[in-house]
Formats: sequence, C-alpha cells, structure tokens
Amino acid sequence: MDLVRKGIQLLNPFNNNIMLTTLTYISIFAGGILILLLLISLIGGLDLDIDIGSTDVDSDAGGLGVVKGFLTFISVSSWVVKILLTADKGMGMAVGIGIFCGILAILLLQYLLKTLMRNEENVNWEMEDALFNEGTVYLRIPEGNESGIVNVQVNGVTRELKAKSSQKEHIKTGAAIRVIGVDGDFLIVEPN
Repeated sequence: MDLVRKGIQLLNPFNNNIMLTTLTYISIFAGGILILLLLISLIGGLDLDIDIGSTDVDSDAGGLGVVKGFLTFISVSSWVVKILLTADKGMGMAVGIGIFCGILAILLLQYLLKTLMRNEENVNWEMEDALFNEGTVYLRIPEGNESGIVNVQVNGVTRELKAKSSQKEHIKTGAAIRVIGVDGDFLIVEPN
C-alpha cells in the first residue's frame, strides 16, 4: 500500500518536489535565453525578435518584442510561483501573484529599454534642421565673410557647426546666437 501511495505521488503533477524542480528549470532556461537575446540586441544591434502587425505600425513594445516579453513573463512568473510554493502558500495565491509579477516585470523591462533607446543618437540630419535654433559661439566669428564655430542643438544633439555672421560683424566666444539661414556648409547666425 505504501508503494502505491508513493507511485501516485510521483505521477501527481502537483507534487511539490517535481513542481519546484520544473519551475526552477523553466525560470533558469527562459531567463538565460532572455538575457542572451537582450545582450545580442543591445550590444550587437541584432534583433532576433518578431513584431506583430504590419510593417507600417511599430508594435515592438519599445524594443522588448513578443519573444522577449514572453520569456520575461515565463521566467519571472515561474520563479515567483516557485518561491511562494516553497513558502507553503496556496497554489491559487502563488499562481495569481506569479502572473501579476510576470506582467509587472514586462512593464518594468519595457520602461528600461525605452529609457535606454531614448539616449540613442539620431545621425540622420541636415543643416536645415538647425534653422531658427538657438546656440552659443564656441569659436569667435570674425567680422566680414570669415567663419567661426557655434554649438547648436540639432534633433536633440548638440553639434559644433561652422557659422558666419548675418551682419558681417564680430561675434565673440560665448555669445548667444540664433540660426537664421544656411549657406552651403555654413550656418548664418545673428546675435540673440
């Protein structure tokens, strides 16, 4: 009779030892793949994820993607359920809190990736993007048709650009300027 009871316990999917071991392997495996995919996409720039929807709509969840979101949910949820079952909490409570923590982990990771991607530099710009922006003179602009260098915000990035004075007058270093035109490779600026 004792042997039959032990056999039934081994076949029971809710056996604590088997379930805890399974949840541990699931969380480690999913977490490892998630970390590997995140490192590949952040360091190497290679995105091995899929997006849902048409190509016109960005549905990549801010750099997280479907696969990474699923792996985050599975890894965190299974780990939390394992911890709560180890602490002798009920199965329903453990699963409910695990699902909540999995969703919370997706939202936190999405926020973190959006914050990191916000600092990404936009390299596609033209001189005309600097029009009507304000800046400061970095290297004085001599009088006449001579040029100097100014610091101007272009698409959220401070750039050092060659500039000439609109009134052909001297503008000293550190002076505030405003861009009023573009002449080839030079900005046309006036004192602000």
